[in-house]
Amino acid sequence: MEFIEWITWFFDNNSSSQCRTLVFVTWAIWTEQNKWLVEAVTWRPPENSIVRINFDAFLKKHENRSCSGMIIRNLECDVLGSKRLLMRIDLLFSQQKALACIQSLMFGLDLGLLEVEIEGDVLTVIRKLRDVSEDKSEIRAFIKDGKRLSRCFHTHQFQHVRRSANGVAHLLATESLKQGFQLCMRDGVPDFARDEVDKDRS
Repeated sequence: MEFIEWITWFFDNNSSSQCRTLVFVTWAIWTEQNKWLVEAVTWRPPENSIVRINFDAFLKKHENRSCSGMIIRNLECDVLGSKRLLMRIDLLFSQQKALACIQSLMFGLDLGLLEVEIEGDVLTVIRKLRDVSEDKSEIRAFIKDGKRLSRCFHTHQFQHVRRSANGVAHLLATESLKQGFQLCMRDGVPDFARDEVDKDRS
Protein backbone atom coordinates (compact mmCIF):
# COMPACT_ATOMS: atom_id res chain seq x y z
CA MET A 1 0.00 0.00 0.00
CA GLU A 2 1.36 3.41 -0.98
CA PHE A 3 1.63 6.14 1.66
CA ILE A 4 -1.14 8.25 0.06
CA GLU A 5 -3.46 5.24 0.02
CA TRP A 6 -2.64 4.44 3.64
CA ILE A 7 -3.17 8.00 4.90
CA THR A 8 -6.49 8.22 3.01
CA TRP A 9 -7.58 4.91 4.52
CA PHE A 10 -6.53 6.07 8.01
CA PHE A 11 -8.54 9.30 7.81
CA ASP A 12 -11.57 7.48 6.39
CA ASN A 13 -11.58 4.79 9.06
CA ASN A 14 -10.64 6.60 12.27
CA SER A 15 -12.15 9.23 14.51
CA SER A 16 -11.33 12.93 14.31
CA SER A 17 -9.43 12.63 17.59
CA GLN A 18 -7.22 9.82 16.25
CA CYS A 19 -6.59 11.76 13.03
CA ARG A 20 -5.57 14.85 15.01
CA THR A 21 -3.20 12.73 17.11
CA LEU A 22 -1.55 11.31 14.00
CA VAL A 23 -1.11 14.78 12.50
CA PHE A 24 0.34 16.15 15.75
CA VAL A 25 2.80 13.24 16.21
CA THR A 26 3.89 13.42 12.56
CA TRP A 27 4.42 17.18 12.82
CA ALA A 28 6.43 16.78 16.07
CA ILE A 29 8.69 14.12 14.53
CA TRP A 30 9.22 16.20 11.40
CA THR A 31 10.07 19.31 13.47
CA GLU A 32 12.60 17.46 15.64
CA GLN A 33 14.21 15.87 12.60
CA ASN A 34 14.63 19.27 10.97
CA LYS A 35 16.13 20.68 14.15
CA TRP A 36 18.72 17.88 14.12
CA LEU A 37 19.54 18.49 10.47
CA VAL A 38 19.90 22.28 10.59
CA GLU A 39 21.13 22.90 14.14
CA ALA A 40 24.52 24.55 13.97
CA VAL A 41 26.92 22.74 16.26
CA THR A 42 30.35 24.27 16.42
CA TRP A 43 33.66 23.33 17.94
CA ARG A 44 33.99 24.19 21.62
CA PRO A 45 37.24 24.52 23.54
CA PRO A 46 38.13 21.81 26.08
CA GLU A 47 37.97 22.43 29.80
CA ASN A 48 40.79 22.78 32.33
CA SER A 49 44.24 21.65 31.23
CA ILE A 50 42.95 19.07 28.73
CA VAL A 51 43.70 19.59 25.06
CA ARG A 52 41.45 18.43 22.26
CA ILE A 53 42.49 16.48 19.20
CA ASN A 54 40.08 16.49 16.28
CA PHE A 55 40.58 14.01 13.45
CA ASP A 56 38.96 13.11 10.16
CA ALA A 57 39.62 11.18 6.95
CA PHE A 58 38.45 11.93 3.43
CA LEU A 59 38.26 9.56 0.48
CA LYS A 60 38.02 10.20 -3.26
CA LYS A 61 37.07 6.78 -4.57
CA HIS A 62 37.16 7.68 -8.26
CA GLU A 63 40.73 8.96 -7.82
CA ASN A 64 41.85 6.14 -5.51
CA ARG A 65 43.16 8.66 -2.99
CA SER A 66 42.48 9.36 0.68
CA CYS A 67 43.89 11.59 3.38
CA SER A 68 43.60 12.19 7.12
CA GLY A 69 43.55 15.55 8.88
CA MET A 70 44.04 16.37 12.54
CA ILE A 71 44.32 19.45 14.71
CA ILE A 72 45.20 19.91 18.39
CA ARG A 73 43.92 22.91 20.39
CA ASN A 74 43.83 23.97 24.02
CA LEU A 75 41.18 25.73 26.13
CA GLU A 76 42.31 29.15 24.81
CA CYS A 77 41.66 27.84 21.28
CA ASP A 78 45.38 28.06 20.49
CA VAL A 79 46.56 25.59 17.87
CA LEU A 80 49.27 23.34 19.27
CA GLY A 81 49.72 21.42 16.05
CA SER A 82 48.09 20.27 12.84
CA LYS A 83 48.84 17.41 10.51
CA ARG A 84 47.64 15.90 7.26
CA LEU A 85 48.70 12.53 5.94
CA LEU A 86 48.06 10.70 2.69
CA MET A 87 46.62 7.26 3.44
CA ARG A 88 46.47 3.76 2.02
CA ILE A 89 43.66 3.37 -0.47
CA ASP A 90 43.38 -0.41 -0.03
CA LEU A 91 41.65 0.06 3.34
CA LEU A 92 37.90 0.17 3.87
CA PHE A 93 36.61 3.66 4.60
CA SER A 94 35.77 2.68 8.20
CA GLN A 95 39.37 1.46 8.55
CA GLN A 96 40.67 4.76 7.17
CA LYS A 97 38.63 6.67 9.74
CA ALA A 98 39.96 4.44 12.52
CA LEU A 99 43.51 4.84 11.19
CA ALA A 100 43.06 8.64 11.22
CA CYS A 101 42.21 8.36 14.92
CA ILE A 102 45.35 6.29 15.57
CA GLN A 103 47.44 8.87 13.70
CA SER A 104 45.97 11.65 15.85
CA LEU A 105 46.81 9.72 19.03
CA MET A 106 50.39 9.27 17.85
CA PHE A 107 50.58 12.97 17.01
CA GLY A 108 49.46 13.84 20.54
CA LEU A 109 52.04 11.52 22.05
CA ASP A 110 54.75 12.99 19.80
CA LEU A 111 53.92 16.42 21.22
CA GLY A 112 54.20 15.10 24.79
CA LEU A 113 50.56 15.67 25.70
CA LEU A 114 49.28 14.13 28.92
CA GLU A 115 45.54 14.84 29.10
CA VAL A 116 43.54 14.69 25.90
CA GLU A 117 40.07 14.52 24.43
CA ILE A 118 39.91 12.87 21.02
CA GLU A 119 37.01 13.93 18.84
CA GLY A 120 35.78 12.53 15.55
CA ASP A 121 32.54 12.49 13.58
CA VAL A 122 32.41 8.71 13.02
CA LEU A 123 30.21 7.30 15.75
CA THR A 124 31.10 3.66 15.03
CA VAL A 125 34.81 4.24 15.64
CA ILE A 126 34.25 6.31 18.79
CA ARG A 127 31.84 3.77 20.27
CA LYS A 128 34.24 0.90 19.68
CA LEU A 129 37.13 2.82 21.26
CA ARG A 130 35.00 3.47 24.34
CA ASP A 131 33.78 -0.11 24.62
CA VAL A 132 35.71 -2.22 27.11
CA SER A 133 34.84 -5.47 25.33
CA GLU A 134 36.96 -6.90 22.54
CA ASP A 135 36.00 -5.71 19.09
CA LYS A 136 35.50 -8.34 16.39
CA SER A 137 34.66 -6.15 13.41
CA GLU A 138 36.72 -5.40 10.30
CA ILE A 139 38.37 -2.51 12.18
CA ARG A 140 39.32 -4.58 15.25
CA ALA A 141 43.09 -4.25 14.68
CA PHE A 142 42.78 -0.45 14.53
CA ILE A 143 40.55 -0.33 17.59
CA LYS A 144 43.03 -2.47 19.53
CA ASP A 145 45.89 -0.13 18.55
CA GLY A 146 43.82 2.92 19.41
CA LYS A 147 43.01 1.62 22.88
CA ARG A 148 46.66 0.69 23.46
CA LEU A 149 47.90 4.14 22.43
CA SER A 150 45.25 5.95 24.45
CA ARG A 151 46.53 4.29 27.63
CA CYS A 152 49.86 6.11 27.12
CA PHE A 153 48.17 9.37 28.17
CA HIS A 154 47.52 10.18 31.82
CA THR A 155 43.86 10.77 30.97
CA HIS A 156 41.92 10.46 27.75
CA GLN A 157 38.36 10.64 26.48
CA PHE A 158 36.89 9.69 23.12
CA GLN A 159 34.07 11.99 22.03
CA HIS A 160 31.73 11.89 19.06
CA VAL A 161 30.86 15.21 17.41
CA ARG A 162 28.88 16.24 14.37
CA ARG A 163 30.67 17.14 11.17
CA SER A 164 29.96 20.84 11.78
CA ALA A 165 32.04 20.65 14.99
CA ASN A 166 34.85 18.88 13.19
CA GLY A 167 35.30 21.39 10.39
CA VAL A 168 39.03 22.10 10.61
CA ALA A 169 40.06 18.43 10.64
CA HIS A 170 37.75 17.77 7.70
CA LEU A 171 39.13 20.75 5.80
CA LEU A 172 42.71 19.61 6.40
CA ALA A 173 41.88 16.19 4.97
CA THR A 174 39.95 17.43 1.92
CA GLU A 175 42.39 20.18 0.95
CA SER A 176 45.35 17.86 1.33
CA LEU A 177 43.88 15.60 -1.33
CA LYS A 178 43.60 18.56 -3.67
CA GLN A 179 47.19 19.62 -3.00
CA GLY A 180 48.55 16.08 -2.97
CA PHE A 181 51.14 16.35 -0.20
CA GLN A 182 51.53 15.77 3.52
CA LEU A 183 52.33 18.41 6.12
CA CYS A 184 52.93 18.62 9.87
CA MET A 185 52.93 21.99 11.64
CA ARG A 186 53.64 23.03 15.21
CA ASP A 187 51.58 25.90 16.61
CA GLY A 188 49.61 26.57 13.45
CA VAL A 189 47.60 25.47 10.44
CA PRO A 190 48.05 25.99 6.71
CA ASP A 191 46.77 29.29 5.31
CA PHE A 192 43.61 27.72 3.85
CA ALA A 193 42.45 26.59 7.32
CA ARG A 194 43.01 29.83 9.24
CA ASP A 195 39.52 31.22 8.62
CA GLU A 196 37.95 27.99 9.86
CA VAL A 197 40.08 28.11 13.02
CA ASP A 198 39.12 31.77 13.60
CA LYS A 199 35.46 30.86 13.14
CA ASP A 200 35.76 28.30 15.94
CA ARG A 201 37.19 30.98 18.23
CA SER A 202 34.10 33.18 17.93
